[in-house]
Amino acid sequence: MGKIKELVQTAKELGQTALGLTDHGTTSGLWTFQKECRANGIKPILGSEFYYVRENDGENGHIILLAKNNKGLENIFKLQDYAYVQNFSRKPRIDWETLLLHKEGLVVSSACLGSTFAQYILNNDIDSAMEWARKFQAEFGSDFYIEIMPNEILEQVNYNQIAVRIANQLSIKVVATNDVHYVYEQDAFHHEVLLAMQTNSKMSDEKRWKFDTTDFWLKSYDEMVNTFHGIPKSEIVSALSNTAEIADKCNAEIVVGNYLPSFYDLSKGTEREILVQKTKEGLIKRGITDKQFIKEVQNEIDVIDRNGYSGYFCIVEDYVNSARKNGIIVGDGRGSGAGSKVAYLTGITTINPAKYDLLFERFMADGRQPDFDVDFSNQDAVFKDLQSKYGVDNVARVIAFGTMTPRSVTRKIMSTFDHPTSELNAISKLIPDSAKTIKEALEESAELRAYSKKYSLEFQIIERLEGTISHESQHAGGVIVYPGLSSILPIKTRADDRNKRIVGFDKYMLEELGHYKFDILGLETLPVIKRCLDSVYESTNERIDLEYIDYEDPSVYDMLCSGQVSGVFQLSNQQAKIVEQQPRNFKDLIAINALIRPGTGDWHAYMARRKGEPWNLLDRRMPYLRETEGLITYQEQFLLDAKILAGWDIAYADKNIRKNKDIRNDEGLRQKFIQGCIDNGVRDTDAKQVWSEIENAVTGGYSFNKSHSASYAVISFHTAWLKRHYPLHFYASLMSSESDQSKISELIAECKSLGIKILPPDINNSGEYFTVHNDAINYRISTIKHVGDSAVEHIKKLRPITSFQDFLDRREKKHIRQNVVINLIKAGCFDVFDTNRDALIWQTEMANRTSKQVKDGFTCERAEYSEEIKAEWEYEVLGMYLSVHPLERFGFKSLSTFSDGQPCIQGGKVYDIKVFQDKNKNNMAFIWLNTLFGNVKAIVFSSSWKNEGVRNLFQLGKTILIRGKKSGDSIIFDSGEEL
Repeated sequence: MGKIKELVQTAKELGQTALGLTDHGTTSGLWTFQKECRANGIKPILGSEFYYVRENDGENGHIILLAKNNKGLENIFKLQDYAYVQNFSRKPRIDWETLLLHKEGLVVSSACLGSTFAQYILNNDIDSAMEWARKFQAEFGSDFYIEIMPNEILEQVNYNQIAVRIANQLSIKVVATNDVHYVYEQDAFHHEVLLAMQTNSKMSDEKRWKFDTTDFWLKSYDEMVNTFHGIPKSEIVSALSNTAEIADKCNAEIVVGNYLPSFYDLSKGTEREILVQKTKEGLIKRGITDKQFIKEVQNEIDVIDRNGYSGYFCIVEDYVNSARKNGIIVGDGRGSGAGSKVAYLTGITTINPAKYDLLFERFMADGRQPDFDVDFSNQDAVFKDLQSKYGVDNVARVIAFGTMTPRSVTRKIMSTFDHPTSELNAISKLIPDSAKTIKEALEESAELRAYSKKYSLEFQIIERLEGTISHESQHAGGVIVYPGLSSILPIKTRADDRNKRIVGFDKYMLEELGHYKFDILGLETLPVIKRCLDSVYESTNERIDLEYIDYEDPSVYDMLCSGQVSGVFQLSNQQAKIVEQQPRNFKDLIAINALIRPGTGDWHAYMARRKGEPWNLLDRRMPYLRETEGLITYQEQFLLDAKILAGWDIAYADKNIRKNKDIRNDEGLRQKFIQGCIDNGVRDTDAKQVWSEIENAVTGGYSFNKSHSASYAVISFHTAWLKRHYPLHFYASLMSSESDQSKISELIAECKSLGIKILPPDINNSGEYFTVHNDAINYRISTIKHVGDSAVEHIKKLRPITSFQDFLDRREKKHIRQNVVINLIKAGCFDVFDTNRDALIWQTEMANRTSKQVKDGFTCERAEYSEEIKAEWEYEVLGMYLSVHPLERFGFKSLSTFSDGQPCIQGGKVYDIKVFQDKNKNNMAFIWLNTLFGNVKAIVFSSSWKNEGVRNLFQLGKTILIRGKKSGDSIIFDSGEEL
């Protein structure tokens, strides 16, 4: 609970000159700690309280290691790497043998009551305690200390007395340390609540785990002296003075530097030479001979190399193209990387920046670090590729720390105090997402203030604990590559794979230290593309290279203009805007990828001009503004204004215009631009008008990074092209990626409207994914009710299955029980053998008779079988109607086809009802309907819910029609009737 800033500031207020940080099993706080200490004139002592294999019982004990110098800090990091990678057992542990291998530069103390030394004493095994102390004294000499602590725990008091006696006998110095779990004395109860939260306990539970004492705050010198018991004051003063001795010994520091790794294979020349060669090969491959293009490429290489990033480009080029060679789908990047011609020629990106006015200077210039964000369909494979080239222990992912937000900490604390869920929900809804602190939220909401008065203790704790680190996770795609990583950075590992190292500093710390984060990202659309391409190959033996498809294919744009956008990257929820825009070329796709983002461009002005409203533009601006109807939409457009009209260098314009947060008040820059325009033959009034547009674009958020938009447009087109030319494979892949049955229902309905057959699962062909077979899509077998992974694997081993009886004869009942067989039949898995599912169920039940039942002549009752029963069986085991939906005959449309606020109707079966009170304490309801296109929520306000007829309409299992207005993904109820 003790935050570093509070710890350091309190130490300073107490007149302390040095402070040691020794977190349990981690060193992730050391860089922040070092910075904060230096800023406050406190000497930082860097260390860790390691989990240590206790010699007396083999359990995980503790030991304190402090770094005397940078060799000692290196050894602490190496020991942490060993603890996580090689010796993890419930906790990351070290042992005596490994400690000896990395003992240089360390100060060691015996640690707390959890240490081997303390356990020997507490077990009254004084001889073993002395032997243990002698062992450490022999190896570490005067850098080994016996540790005592001031607290009220009886065992601690007894231990302290014996530990001092042993230390005196062996001439080992004693050090008095302050075990700090919270900064201030009054935080003891807050910390107790935090412990209850961490252990999922309730404060009302008297047996919950908590500390035995409440004196783990950061104490002053006098408090330290006065809270030791049973030890002569002279011993206490001596032990306290030894903290200063240790502080004088410890001079380690985490060093800021330039940690850009070298390319792993320099056998063919320097990094610049390798980059130049790969660029030349790209020119030949792309067939580019334009002299101006080549001149700009040479300029890029000069900028890249003189800033020291030739190796960075080589590394990124290598893992991107290596991924492609291994069948991994690679996105065209995020951010501004697509503006680089060198990136295009070396294959890092696939879109020609010259063709679309993408600018290198938006990506990189002198003094600016390049940063490629690249998406992959298989991040893990790329990570392993880097490990194979740079070494398993030299490649690591990046940690991320989650903190308790006002809403999350409120929910957790109210739950810990055992308040009902309904009250938790009511309170958390009053905290806006925008609130950075609970104080901000309280200022905005009178209702929340009323709760804070009602639960004053809880809200006091909420305010104290918000911002506390709640968990560790992994950065979405950050990877660090550097030789000897475990010597210079703290290392942790993934629980599922100890070879997947994670750097214990987050991305902000790493940037401050001078490390380079390679962004190897995942994008959920890329596995869909990968699965689709694989499916096409399996069916047709055709390999498709999406880089060489026609990006101006009119049939693709016809499809988009008709509103068929489901599954199209970035555009699947933008049907209304796509239909309104009517995109006819790739530049239109780039535009809408930018314009769909909140605050970018002026959609209404763009569409008015697109529909014919006249507009004028300086001729010189026409080449790069025509595609967005003369409106600045991209940052690159106003950078080109600066170059074409004012004669500025793009890099200068990027630095002084795009990054200028106070551009409206920068009169000097304005005058310089206007004068530059005039010098280039632009009229004064025109120059002022352009500057006004630039100001609006910069300050109003009206401009977007065109390189990013173009890169995303590439993926948009890829998905649209596959949907248009290989619809069965595309829809099968798209549905395979979905876990939401509502979304799958909508896609199935869409497939049926396009004439695509959706067939039940096939016992011989279906598995974890939807599959294409005989010009139809087979439902997956893995999501049938009660059909688990072991059943699916067993079915695969039985294939080929020649008949239903063959399946019954050869199945192993331990993998496929009777209820699983019935559900497979109800889903239609055996329709390939017999479409009468009722007959197959009867056959199964007859085959499952006991010997007594056979002897007694038992037979099964057979219900009347119909298409309606078949449909209900599918709904029972698949969670949706597959063969035929009861609502198909009514001709309902998907809610997604209506615009927000538009009157609409929906029909469906009521499957969930939630009644609750609105802010006026009147009952209202959320009703969920299973419709032809998936699940839809209806919002029934109290004015309607009070009507008995309305309440009777909404009964579980009823199939109803409702009228209302679309609101987001819901419908606001107006009226309805039973179907």
